[in-house]
Amino acid sequence: MTNKNKFWCLFISILLSNMLFLCNFYSFAEEKMNHILIINSQNMSIPYTHDVVRGIYSNLRGKNNIIHVENMDIQIKPDHKYFDTLYNLYKYKFKNYNFDIIIATDEDAYYFFEKYGDNLFENSPILFCGINEPSILNKIQSNKRFYVVEQSIDIEKTLNLANKIHPNNTIFIPVDPKLLSSHYMKLLNNQKKYYKDKGVDILIYYESNINKVLDKMNTLKPDLTLITLTEFKTDNNDNYYMNNLIQFASNKKNIPSYSFWSSMISTGIIGGSLCDAYDLGNTSGRFALKIMKNPKYDVHKVSNKNKYMFDYNQLTKFNIPINNLPLGSKIKNKPSNFYSISKDMIYAFAVYIILLLILVIFILLVNINKIKKLQKILKSSTEDYKNLIEFLPFGILVHDKGNILFANSAFLKLFRYKDLDSIRNTSLYNYIHKDFHEKIKERLEDQQKNIYSPYIEELGITSDGELIDIEVCAYPSSDDKNYTVAVVNDLIEKRKAEKLKNKILEEEKRLKQALEYDKLKTEFFSNLSHELKTPLNLIFSITQLIESNLKNDQLVCTSSNTSHHINILKQNCYRMLRLVNNLIDITKLDCGYFNIELQNHNIVSLVENITLSVSEYIKNKQISLIFDTNVEEKIMAVDPNAIERIILNLLSNAIKFTDSGDSIIVDLLIEEEYVTISIKDTGIGIPKDKLKIIFDRFRQVDKSLTRNREGSGIGLSLVKSLIDMHNGSIDVKSDYGYGSEFIIKLPVTTVDNINKVDSVYVKDKYIEKINIEFSDIYSI
Repeated sequence: MTNKNKFWCLFISILLSNMLFLCNFYSFAEEKMNHILIINSQNMSIPYTHDVVRGIYSNLRGKNNIIHVENMDIQIKPDHKYFDTLYNLYKYKFKNYNFDIIIATDEDAYYFFEKYGDNLFENSPILFCGINEPSILNKIQSNKRFYVVEQSIDIEKTLNLANKIHPNNTIFIPVDPKLLSSHYMKLLNNQKKYYKDKGVDILIYYESNINKVLDKMNTLKPDLTLITLTEFKTDNNDNYYMNNLIQFASNKKNIPSYSFWSSMISTGIIGGSLCDAYDLGNTSGRFALKIMKNPKYDVHKVSNKNKYMFDYNQLTKFNIPINNLPLGSKIKNKPSNFYSISKDMIYAFAVYIILLLILVIFILLVNINKIKKLQKILKSSTEDYKNLIEFLPFGILVHDKGNILFANSAFLKLFRYKDLDSIRNTSLYNYIHKDFHEKIKERLEDQQKNIYSPYIEELGITSDGELIDIEVCAYPSSDDKNYTVAVVNDLIEKRKAEKLKNKILEEEKRLKQALEYDKLKTEFFSNLSHELKTPLNLIFSITQLIESNLKNDQLVCTSSNTSHHINILKQNCYRMLRLVNNLIDITKLDCGYFNIELQNHNIVSLVENITLSVSEYIKNKQISLIFDTNVEEKIMAVDPNAIERIILNLLSNAIKFTDSGDSIIVDLLIEEEYVTISIKDTGIGIPKDKLKIIFDRFRQVDKSLTRNREGSGIGLSLVKSLIDMHNGSIDVKSDYGYGSEFIIKLPVTTVDNINKVDSVYVKDKYIEKINIEFSDIYSI
């Protein structure tokens, strides 16, 4: 590569790098920043609160999240005036913030938001964590803005654990009644009653002053187990935390202690079924992410389970075996140095290592033996592989950077050479047309980089100079030798096979179409026999009846019946005439003899006259008929007989499938280039799976011989053919059970040297055609 090329490559690389950097910079600048507010009931100096916030941070810490932390320090001044001060402070401090979520820890923060939530951060979802009071949980779930992570203290499990480990001890539970809800007081009393029946002494001591609690402990027997549940006050009304009481009991009095929070581990408690503060924060952080992602998240409550946790130092101090603890318990502060491992474990590990070494040596010996056998097999099969290559049906060529080293018999036969010596150590280019030399050069470069070259088509040159179509793929050798194996196929046979395959597929397609058409014709002639047989039977029966009346001189007295029977005869004659006419027209269409005679007509008057001619018939059916148009006159070239046929056929279908009390609407819309005729009914409609076939010849929606409406299945096909001959189109829309709409679009054209023909409404003009087209509808 020249210095100039190197310069341009370096310049382009730097330019692309800067563009990518700018794209990343702007995309980062445009990312939305999430503002998150954490409000703690206490402050971060309390281990429990610190661990909860640390757990929240483990999920929410990120480049798109800005986290604000506020400590209410509710222990300083737990009154309404202090709440009001905090409210005014937060409202002023965060007046320009719209938080994506607010996370509040513990019950006091809930009481604050219960009072001020509607006026403070009113558009932000609020997630409470560490709530265990049932009454508060119910209130939270009734507010759509509030979400909660429940963390209940497990009094029952911890009491059961303490009694199991220290069965002969009195269980002492001091409680500040101002800090414990009635719900947990009730749980304590129920447990006390339960264990009293079992002979276990549980002493619940309700007192706020820590000095009185300590005095009470001094009066009790030494066989004592302490369970801490609340904090206390000193004589100066200062806070006396649980960890201080636990340390006093463990260090000064040698009393085993239990509690309900993981933050008490390492302060002197043995353990218990504990609320893990960090795990609570972690669960809250994950829940907050889901809420921020979907502000209308419909899950408003999740629970964080307690875990059995114990302090190894306290277990050792009070001689409590680990085997006595619940299964799956987590041991904190457990030493993990090597010297704490027992001798039995060391011996077991040594034996394991020795057995592993023996197994490895055995596997190596077995593999060495297998390798020797494989080498022997490989050596003996080399000649077999060579013979196999010779008998392959496609050409194999081995070359080194285009220099031919080997070719099998199939290759030599394809290129018409007698033996390998004729082409060995010659150039590959000698056997490929020059138009492909550049492509071969590129493939040789790829093969030097161990890149497989897929099949491509090339032109080969035989020994006598004839060009042949070939297909070649190549791949580099898998060992260190720098040669390439090429596979060459003759495309002549392949193309013959493809051509034969395509021909077979085409014949199969034609056969399938022929079978389908035969099936349709069979169905058509089956229906046709029914269509012809029904009116013939009626004509024959009525003829016999009239003949009988004439013989018996009853014709005068039954004249009304005779008229009725004659009408049936006429209607069925019309049915047969309609069927014959349709068959004749279909035959003419197939033979190419059916022609239309275009004349310049007022299409509005023509369609209106045809529609009005059937109004009385439709009225007798108690069906309302509506005709509407946007203009009064539009002269265009149409065949009036064909238009009559089309409109009457579609109106006949509409009446067939429309019940009494429904409507038929004929709408004419005149546009610049097209006239649209819509015939819409509110009848039973057409199923969706039948819409594509209704214009096919011989097709019927109802194929049964007991169908509710008569028809041969060629009327709509004939309608479509007539519209096509006008260079128009017909489409259908239908909602099954609610009606159908046939939409005809005809191009606006006129014919030369033909005067305008007025379409005057003549009532009698359409009666015969109506009787024929409506003959499938029994109204007599």
